[in-house]
Amino acid sequence: MNRNNLKKIAIVADLHGNKYALEVFLTYLEEHFPVDAILNVGDSVAIGPHPKEVLEIILNDPRFINVLGNNDITLFSWESHSINENQMEHYQWVRQEVGPELIDKVKTQIPKSQILTIQNKKVLLVHSRLPPHDSWDTPLIYQNKSLEQFADDYPKDIDWVFFGHMHEQALYRWKKQHFLNPGALGCSKKQTVSFCLMDWTGPIPNISFKNIPYDLGEVRKVLIAKNVPDHETLINIFYPE
Repeated sequence: MNRNNLKKIAIVADLHGNKYALEVFLTYLEEHFPVDAILNVGDSVAIGPHPKEVLEIILNDPRFINVLGNNDITLFSWESHSINENQMEHYQWVRQEVGPELIDKVKTQIPKSQILTIQNKKVLLVHSRLPPHDSWDTPLIYQNKSLEQFADDYPKDIDWVFFGHMHEQALYRWKKQHFLNPGALGCSKKQTVSFCLMDWTGPIPNISFKNIPYDLGEVRKVLIAKNVPDHETLINIFYPE
């Protein structure tokens, strides 16, 4: 897909059904950084209490260019995924919340990866790793592998790789390739709304990582009020007081 004229870009990952964090992010863009596109590298559902609302936003806002994450794939398949009983109950709840019509849209409209051309650079959007690796796999850099081994896991003709999955902001360079993780928008370990902005109006993009504090209280309240399966564990790990 050629999006060569894109100049101002937001990169997000791991929205995880958190509409409150998504609203903070969209408000920030409206007030401070109007964008040509929002590149979403997956895991839009699960963990948070509003999977349907988040999917409706990312599928209906034309600025979003989306790829699937491992949690999104469980909307229609959990083959090859190792899922315990509590996770299975949670994913079944997510499926029920989202509903078959929206699940079909996710399955048919969002790919596992995309390659875009932006400012004459080839940009890969992928949640973690490309086939034949399962999307559940952790990127090699987080498995104590070298940066060279990490880079070898991706196509050589790609200039930029935007990926998520690890909920940590990162920017790596190996030779002529760049690898960027915008952090987790919906359940950051820093208890912030985390994302990345790129201003590509010049020959070299200006990159800015953002971490905006917000009130996690509403997320906790709705997880409890909806009696979301495994909500106590989710709150302790992702939305602690």
